[in-house]
Amino acid sequence: MIEPDTRALLFTRRTTRSQALDAVRAWWGGRLMAGDLRDQAEVIECRLKYVPFWRLTARVKGRVEGYRMEYDEYLREKIPMKTTFDRDFVWTGAACDTSALGIFYLRNLFGETVPSGLFTGQVTVSQDEGIAEGKRALKYGAQRYSGIPHVTGHRIFLWHPEIALLIYPFWTVRYLYAGRPYFAAVDGVTGTLVAGRAPGNLFWRIVAFVTATGVSVLAVAAWVVFLERSIFRDGGPVSDSDLGLLILLLPMVMLCGWGLVLDAFAFSRHGAEITAGDLYGGYRRHPETPPPEQTTLTAGVVLGFLFMILGVLLFSHWGMWQGLVVAVAGGTGYLIACTSRYNPAWETAGRREGRDTSPLQREEEW
Repeated sequence: MIEPDTRALLFTRRTTRSQALDAVRAWWGGRLMAGDLRDQAEVIECRLKYVPFWRLTARVKGRVEGYRMEYDEYLREKIPMKTTFDRDFVWTGAACDTSALGIFYLRNLFGETVPSGLFTGQVTVSQDEGIAEGKRALKYGAQRYSGIPHVTGHRIFLWHPEIALLIYPFWTVRYLYAGRPYFAAVDGVTGTLVAGRAPGNLFWRIVAFVTATGVSVLAVAAWVVFLERSIFRDGGPVSDSDLGLLILLLPMVMLCGWGLVLDAFAFSRHGAEITAGDLYGGYRRHPETPPPEQTTLTAGVVLGFLFMILGVLLFSHWGMWQGLVVAVAGGTGYLIACTSRYNPAWETAGRREGRDTSPLQREEEW
């Protein structure tokens, strides 16, 4: 049910069909896509679809308290933080089932709008549900906007909340590649691609796996050489200055490069399909921070790497064949943990939690 006095605004389409197809073809040219996608993809449908979204705006006032952590060589300290705010925030959420499109909120809120007295689409999320979800998301977004890493308390109030139904245009493009169906969605106002699925590049997946494995093996060899020369003094002594430099250099290189290695393993496993937007599955670049419950996989990555170092060290320094067994077992656990640590659902879960709640900047343009 939609209340009679609810504002319904229809966004004016600015993007033409040819412009939408050009945006999709430009996306097909990505480095991670199948190499012949542009030539072999067959567009079977390009349709304009209007999707309803609830929009809730409110004046958010209140304060947030918490702390941030500061670390030094010997201890860590909690630094208290407090902030207050008084400004407009906006939230949008789909008013119908949009899981097939992978669009759960509006990335653009600016454009020409006209009052819409009649919407022929289906609204399955009631106005009351939209208001309740919007209020929850506004409070959550205000906490994020505060910039406090660890929130311990907050008092947040919403003033003058206003609800509206936005009718937004999207071009949906469906195409075939190697006999399999894929799709893409283009913003009908801005002309940008907002969601889609595409086949990945098998060659680059193989290169990513081989490179990530090779870098991991080289890192193990570097640590073994470092330990043998610094602790066991094999191959000649190391000066104190060189030893100090190695102690600083190796962890820094590991911390900087490990994220790239894990991302390469993720692409090698999930890169058979490249996804954009909030679609489940496939591979996206720069995944969000893994949730805390994935600490088991993180421990598997670290322990597997340490067991590889230990096994190679046992074999190279003491000549124990059992060290090879330990190294192989550690390497197996390392590869399994690395390829399992990335979950494509993390991005969608993180985006749905916040629903792109953001400060309202240009209210006068609506």
